[in-house]
Amino acid sequence: MRGSRTTSLLGASRILPLLFILALTHCGSADREPPASELAPEPVHTFCGDPARLLPSTASAFKRPSGEETWLAPRARARYARPPRSRQIQTGFYEIPELEKVISTVETDGIHVETVEYDPASFFGAQLRFAPRVRSSPDSPWKELGWLSLEPEDKEGQAVVEVPFDLSEEELGPDQEIEIGLSIYASLTPTRHAWQTPVIHANPASVLSFGLGVIEAGQAEGLIAWRILACEEDRAEAEPCECVYEEIRDASDPELGPWMNRRLALADWTDRPTSFRFETRNLGAQEGNADPGLWSTPLLLEQTEAAPDPPLNLLIISLDTLGADHLGLYGYERKTSPFIDEVLSPKSTVFMEAAAPATTTGPSHMTLFTSLAPSVHGFVSNVSGTPLPEEVPTLAETLSQAGYVTGAITENGAITGKAGFERGFDVYKENRSAKLTVPEGHIESTFGLGRGFLENTRDAPSFTFLQTYQVHFPYSPPEEYGNLFTRDGLNPSGREQLFHQGRHRHHPILYDREIRYTDAQLERFLTDLEASGLLENTLVVILSDHGEAFFEHDYLGHGSELHRETVRVPLILMGPGIPEGLQVPQNVGLADVMPTVLEILGVPAPPDLMGRSLVPLMNDTPPDARWTTRPVFSEAWQTRGDTRDGRVEVKQPTLAVRRDQFKLIRTLLEDGTRHAFFDLAEDPREAHDLLASEVPLNEKQTQEFNALSSLLDQYEEETADRAARFQSPEAAPSSLEIDPERLEKLRALGYID
Repeated sequence: MRGSRTTSLLGASRILPLLFILALTHCGSADREPPASELAPEPVHTFCGDPARLLPSTASAFKRPSGEETWLAPRARARYARPPRSRQIQTGFYEIPELEKVISTVETDGIHVETVEYDPASFFGAQLRFAPRVRSSPDSPWKELGWLSLEPEDKEGQAVVEVPFDLSEEELGPDQEIEIGLSIYASLTPTRHAWQTPVIHANPASVLSFGLGVIEAGQAEGLIAWRILACEEDRAEAEPCECVYEEIRDASDPELGPWMNRRLALADWTDRPTSFRFETRNLGAQEGNADPGLWSTPLLLEQTEAAPDPPLNLLIISLDTLGADHLGLYGYERKTSPFIDEVLSPKSTVFMEAAAPATTTGPSHMTLFTSLAPSVHGFVSNVSGTPLPEEVPTLAETLSQAGYVTGAITENGAITGKAGFERGFDVYKENRSAKLTVPEGHIESTFGLGRGFLENTRDAPSFTFLQTYQVHFPYSPPEEYGNLFTRDGLNPSGREQLFHQGRHRHHPILYDREIRYTDAQLERFLTDLEASGLLENTLVVILSDHGEAFFEHDYLGHGSELHRETVRVPLILMGPGIPEGLQVPQNVGLADVMPTVLEILGVPAPPDLMGRSLVPLMNDTPPDARWTTRPVFSEAWQTRGDTRDGRVEVKQPTLAVRRDQFKLIRTLLEDGTRHAFFDLAEDPREAHDLLASEVPLNEKQTQEFNALSSLLDQYEEETADRAARFQSPEAAPSSLEIDPERLEKLRALGYID
């Protein structure tokens, strides 16, 4: 579902790359004209080739093939077929959102006109359709008003069109505020679209899984044909392709579903290298009719025996920078997270004391994907981290080898594919927006793309990873959240916690508003998935990579220190077999997520992981006593920090260890180290450093301090030894080269000056 924010989402510079992929190729028998019988006014099914190749919906289970690409698309675009059901698509008109705004209705003839300007050169001569839409509130679905062919007027090199919004059938009062939106649909070949897969080496179990859809705005276009042709490498040049599947439908058929799922057996092409050409075409008699037909991006799968207990899917959602201390579930007084607190947690197992392995995005997420400490996997800096060594297996690689289709959507900050985050993913999309410093609805876009991936891959077990920077600075929720928490009596002045960085402000109220908005979007996303059946048989993991500080211990933000406000993160598991309403008090870390989900999914874990499966904490009552004495470690590597007195340089790394109720933080100095020691049973907020007190440590505290100090020494030795295994003696670790756009994103997020 599109967001409610008033913004121009794509300018001309964003349109150019979209249209490069509209130069489509052609293939032998694709130019066959349909016989007159196919132009009947009623919906029809017409098949070419052998109908037995089309598998029934009750066909056996499927898995990702080993040794073959499963996601048959070099580029994927999100597209909605009616009612809004997003998938990744590969052919058809390309939708370019151009306008979204709130208007106030007046007593007119029901026609509202918007003046739209665009650069005609940006479209390379493509034919355009303009699709206005309307909704009464942000919670209402968009109503498409059809698509229009409009003649532009030239205005100093810009094309200007007057787009009418017909509101005459809407029940609107005078001066009522409503939302309107506009998309431009562009195509170089508007009456026929085509796309061809890479060469596929099929085996007897190979299957193409795909979906058919119709753009809602183009329902009036009449009969649409979907056709697949097999193009073998060694066929005669005169007839390089043969039609193997065809289906014809009336675009206006009310029984035409949002997406029609199809599976095509490829056994006939075993050991015959073949690419498959996907075409759509408007068969309407009226000249100039546009083709609103869509293919969802096809998947190459393999048939397997249907197991009595099919494999679970995995969905991990990372709400970047969301500190557990700002959620009601974890004891926060302000109502920032009603969905997480009141709806999600009663259905889930919640780990109450989960620690981030690092307090910056890249290092923490790399630990999530590898179950190795930051100082072991080596990616310790968002700005110039070392790429992940090839020898280290990732969670996505492990699941891919087990037959899972894998996809990730991230938000363009520190989780870059070049660093190794994309390894093992069939689809890895860095959801880059034009600017990170303005509210452009990243979470809505990311969740929308994630839903499309889940819909596209429902035929096979899948792993989906979604990461959003919505909670991250700069805090910029929609306007309707702008007055929340102002008069709740908490932080009455907040002067000590208000900090200006450029034109942006840091304050816990601003942060909490962003959390409340994120909570609402999470509710919408998961509710939609549940209603669509996409949460069935799915393990859902919700977590964060680190928290956020507001001068609780002199620092602002995150990255350079390891106190509770930046280290304590939410960790919530929900799904089949996960105990409901369970709150686990033992200390755990994000390194534990990989072995935990692999055990739940029944997939063998790689050797030498540093985390431990948390399944015993969910199933054993009471858990083994060794969980109480287990240490959990964190690292900080960011070399600058923001304090009340301004920006300071910080010698790194900083290390922390927690065991049971005690925690020790070790900070590097120019001439040694400094320690801070806390008893969290008596001082959960880490407000009183026992080493700075005039009261000497008692016997138990002294024993714990010595034990934790020794554990930090051992941790440094072990991580150094593990890291050395990934480096050849003669090779120095390489650093990532940062592209200019990513550099600007990191600067906007406050990671660099």
